[in-house]
Amino acid sequence: MSEFSSPAPESRSTKKWLVAGWLVAAAMAVLAGLVLQQAVVARHEAALERLQADLARVQAEQARQQLEAERIIAAREIATLRAQPQSSQPQQ
Repeated sequence: MSEFSSPAPESRSTKKWLVAGWLVAAAMAVLAGLVLQQAVVARHEAALERLQADLARVQAEQARQQLEAERIIAAREIATLRAQPQSSQPQQ
């Protein structure tokens, strides 16, 4: 036999360990993918919550401004009515 003969075939236990190692690596890759997916989902949910909170703040500010505008209009109408002459009241 020559010095450069083909290597001895791998034993069955070595092949089993090799396959087991690849299976573990594949399982870890799948797990890493799932964890990454959950992280992306959590990030998007947090962004959505921030947007909803911003929208609620804007709506609350809009409601406050609407109430203030209605209060100002009502005060002007009352002032206008009070400034009108009292002649429109029936005489007794």
